[in-house]
Amino acid sequence: MGPELELITSMRILLRYPCFKILAVLALGCLTLASIASAEIYPWSVTTGKAKTPIGKKVAFYVWHVGKIVSLTTTGTTTKGYPDTGQFTLTGGTISKVTPSRLEKGDKVTLDSTKTILSFHFTTAKGTDGVSFTISGGTQLKLQVAHNGVQATNLIFIGKNATAVPADPVTFNLTD
Repeated sequence: MGPELELITSMRILLRYPCFKILAVLALGCLTLASIASAEIYPWSVTTGKAKTPIGKKVAFYVWHVGKIVSLTTTGTTTKGYPDTGQFTLTGGTISKVTPSRLEKGDKVTLDSTKTILSFHFTTAKGTDGVSFTISGGTQLKLQVAHNGVQATNLIFIGKNATAVPADPVTFNLTD
């Protein structure tokens, strides 16, 4: 009997007992949460080309690159504005030449001392805020964002076609 069949047989025996049913449900729940929390991995090529950002039309995080320059622009729909926050994490390389754009009072962009983590905090209203930076080397670039304090699943759009990404965080494989 192979290991898969042994596992199935063992589970059938254990599930006859109510306490093991509860544990099985809890374990399945943990596995589900872990898979939801794990980042989707996309090839770097899908982010090529400047995105068209419809100003004031929707709440969104637009991400693209041209060569080694990565750009992020946030857009909003209210006059009040809401906090858009996030972090880029580069694995195996460095971030440099950080250039914020259209920042207002209270907006900030920071690069950590290892030059691998870039964090941003913008209050985005019916306009745009953003940042561009250069990456050198690296195997993966991870982006995690939040809008108004809530994880921004379905608010990330990538590349020149502004393709929707149904995940947050999202990781880009830079070696593709």
